[in-house]
Amino acid sequence: MSTKTTPLPAEPAPKPTEFSDAEHSMLDAMNVPTNRQGRALLFREMQRTGLDPFAKHLYLREDWNQKAGRNVYAVASTIDGFRIAAARQPTYEGQTAPQWCDKNGNWTDAWWVDAPPVAARIGVYVRGYREPMWGIARFSEYKPGGNAGFIWSKMAAHMIAKVAEALAIRKAYPDQLSGVYTDDEMQQADARKDEQAESRPSGRGKTQHRTGPADDEWNSVPPNVVAEQQDRDAEASQELPPPSPMVPTATREQLEQIAQLLKTKRGTVNGDRRAIVSQLVRRQVDDPRGLSQAEARSIIETLSAEPDHVPLPTVPATPEPAKAPEKPRPHQMKMMFALIRKKGHTKDGAYVLMSQVFHREITSANDLTPEEADQFIKLLDTGELPPGAATPEPAAPGPNSSGEGISEFDALDQMIWDVDSDEAFNEVQQAITVEVGRGSISATDAGILRERLAAHVKQAKAGV
Repeated sequence: MSTKTTPLPAEPAPKPTEFSDAEHSMLDAMNVPTNRQGRALLFREMQRTGLDPFAKHLYLREDWNQKAGRNVYAVASTIDGFRIAAARQPTYEGQTAPQWCDKNGNWTDAWWVDAPPVAARIGVYVRGYREPMWGIARFSEYKPGGNAGFIWSKMAAHMIAKVAEALAIRKAYPDQLSGVYTDDEMQQADARKDEQAESRPSGRGKTQHRTGPADDEWNSVPPNVVAEQQDRDAEASQELPPPSPMVPTATREQLEQIAQLLKTKRGTVNGDRRAIVSQLVRRQVDDPRGLSQAEARSIIETLSAEPDHVPLPTVPATPEPAKAPEKPRPHQMKMMFALIRKKGHTKDGAYVLMSQVFHREITSANDLTPEEADQFIKLLDTGELPPGAATPEPAAPGPNSSGEGISEFDALDQMIWDVDSDEAFNEVQQAITVEVGRGSISATDAGILRERLAAHVKQAKAGV
C-alpha cells in the first residue's frame, strides 16, 4: 500500500536587512550621504513606513553636531510621502480643504491677501473618530529666515498649508510617521542652525565654508614644525572635527604622495584638488587631514593606475586675415565718372589726374578709398585741380547726352571701365536697375549698358 506524501510548503525568502550593492550604487547616484550607519537608518525607516527613497518619498539628512563633534543623521519625508502613507491606511477617509486664519482670528477657505496668513489648518478624517484630526500651523513659527525664506514670502499660504497637512497626517497615524518630518517643517531649524554657524568664527556648521589658508591645503604639505603648529591651532579653534578614535587618519607621507600624484596624474593644484579628492572618496573633503588612512590608500591606488597628465600644446593664435581695402561706393563712382566726363577728361587722363592728386600710381577708380573718392569729387566739382595737371582729351558725349553736362547713361558707361571683380560687376548691375526705376534711363539704354558690361567682363577675363 503506497502512501502519498504532501510536499512541504516552501519557506518564504528572508527579508533583506540592508540595501543591496545595486541599491547603494543608486543611492550614490542620487547624492545620498555614504555613511553606512545613516543608510541603515534610512533602510529601517523605509521598512517601517513603506515609503520609497528611490522615488524620493524619503531622504537622509546629514547635519554636523557641534556638541557631539560629528555628523548626525535623520530621515525626512516629502509631503507626497506623507500623503502616500495616509492613503495606504484602511481607516483613512480623506481631508478637509485647507483654511487660513487672519489677524482677527477669522478662518477662510481662500487666501487672497498679499500679506502672509497668521496660521493654516487641515483636518484628516479617520474612521471611528467623531471629529477630524486637525493640524494647525502658525506662520511665524515655521517661516525660515535668510535666503531660505524667499519661497515662503512668495507662496506664504501654500507653504504653511503643507506644514499643517503634515501635522494632521502625523497626528492621525503616529505609528507610521512618528519621528519623521517634512522638509517644510524643518526649514526654520535649518536656517537657525546656519545662522548660528555663521556667527561663530571658530565653529563648524553645516553651511560654513573655510577660506584663506585652507584653499592652499592641497598645494603642498608644510614642514613638520609648521604643520604641528597648525594642528594645535585647529584643535584650539575646533575648526575641524576631531578624527574618530576608531578610524586612523591619513599619515603625512600619504598626504605628500596624494599631492604629488594629483599634480602628476591630473595636473591640478590648490582648490581644484579638493573637488577631485571629494569625488574619489564620494564625500565632501574640505581638508586633507579629514581623510582616513583607508581613503588615502584608495586615492593613491586609483591615481597611480592613471596615465601621467600631458599638458595640451599651446595652439598659436590664428592671425586674422587682412581686411581688403574698401572701394568707392556705387553712388561715388557714378558721380565721379559723371564729373570726369563733364570736365572733358578721358579715362587715362582721369587716372593720371588721380595719381597726381594722391601722389601714387592709380590705374583704376577702385584703387581709391571712399574718403579719397569724396575728395576727388570735390576737387572736380569746385575746379580746384593741382597745378601742372595734364589736360586730357575731351570725351565724346554718350548716346542720350544733349551736349550739356553729363547724362546718367554716360555716368554708368564710365563706371563700366573699372569693373574688375564680381562685386564691382554686381554694383554696376544694381546701379543700372536703380536708374531704370527712377526713369533717368530707358530700358533700351539699360540693355545697351548691360551689353557693354558683359563685353567688358569677357575681355577682362580673356586678358584683353
